Amino acid sequence: MGGELLPGEDKSTAAVPSQWLLYVNGTLQPCAAVNVGGSNFFKLRDLADALGFRVDYDAETRTVIIEP
Repeated sequence: MGGELLPGEDKSTAAVPSQWLLYVNGTLQPCAAVNVGGSNFFKLRDLADALGFRVDYDAETRTVIIEP
């Protein structure tokens, strides 16, 4: 819609549980969400499970790996 990346009015830095729910193709998906400063954040691994991609972490290189 154009304004989703603009800073929100809430300037707090605390992470609080978000009431937002994740639906994929009309089906509710289990997904942890928190709100920080007026923006909602979802766990990447939860999104990967819901949307069908893979997330891994290489501790040696400190790299997140995202694959289809």
